[in-house]
Amino acid sequence: SYMLKIEVIKTLEQNLRLQSETLSAEDHTRKQKLVQKILADDGEIRNLLYPVMHRITDMIFDAQLHARIPPDAI
Repeated sequence: SYMLKIEVIKTLEQNLRLQSETLSAEDHTRKQKLVQKILADDGEIRNLLYPVMHRITDMIFDAQLHARIPPDAI
């Protein structure tokens, strides 16, 4: 969905450049809504990924820490 919205915006802009036109009020509103939706989707994706990425970072740090400390040193 995210990528599709980006492609729609790219296509609209390419078509307008080829036609040497400025955005109509309707197209400008549509573009604005698509950009807002993309930003909202991006924020939602980041919110969903942050806890997972934090856990992965912790796991990597723990693994690196354990690899440096000999088991008999504990």
